Amino acid sequence: MQHREINRRVALASVQPGAIEAMEEFNNKLHRLLSGLREGGHFAGELGETLVFTPPPDSITPKKVLLIGVGNEPGLTPERLRFVGVIAARESIRLKVVSVSFAPGLRDQGSSRIDAGDGAAAFAQGWISGCDTEKRLQEERVSPVVDTPALTIEAGPKYFEAVYAKVAIAVEGAVQAIHDRTPAPLMSK
Repeated sequence: MQHREINRRVALASVQPGAIEAMEEFNNKLHRLLSGLREGGHFAGELGETLVFTPPPDSITPKKVLLIGVGNEPGLTPERLRFVGVIAARESIRLKVVSVSFAPGLRDQGSSRIDAGDGAAAFAQGWISGCDTEKRLQEERVSPVVDTPALTIEAGPKYFEAVYAKVAIAVEGAVQAIHDRTPAPLMSK
C-alpha cells in the first residue's frame, strides 16, 4: 500500500487489491446492511444526513461506521463535499474517534461529476475547518477536550498521484485560512 503523510494529521493511502475498494464489496462485508438501510427507507443519503453504527462481528475492521449523505447526484459539488468534511470532523470528535478513513465511494456508485482529487481536496478542507472550530470551542471551555482524530483519505492506485497533489494544496490552503482568521474569542465577556 502506498502511503504519504500530507501533514501531521492528514495522510493519503492508496487502496490496493484485497482492501475494501468498492461500495458493493463494503456492503457485502457488512452483510448487506447498507442495502437494507437504503431499501428500507432508513437512510436516504440526503445532504448532511448522518448515521453511525457498529459493524456486525466478523465483518470489517473499523469499530464504527459514519455514513454522511451528499444529496442527489445532479447537485453534487466540491462545496457539498467540503460540508461533508466539516460534518465528519465534528462527528468524529464528538464520538472521540482516534483515526478516520475517508472513502467517498462516488466512483463506485457511478458518479463522475467531481474529479477524485477535487472531491478529496474539498473534503480535506472541510475536515480541517471543522477540527479548527472544535478546537476553538474546547479552548473556550464550551466543549469537552478531545484529541483531533488523524485522517486518512483513501484513493485507488489510478487516482493516487492526482489526489495527493490536490489534497496537499488544499491542506496548505486550509491551514493558511485558519491562520488568517481573527484570533478574537468566539464569545464576548
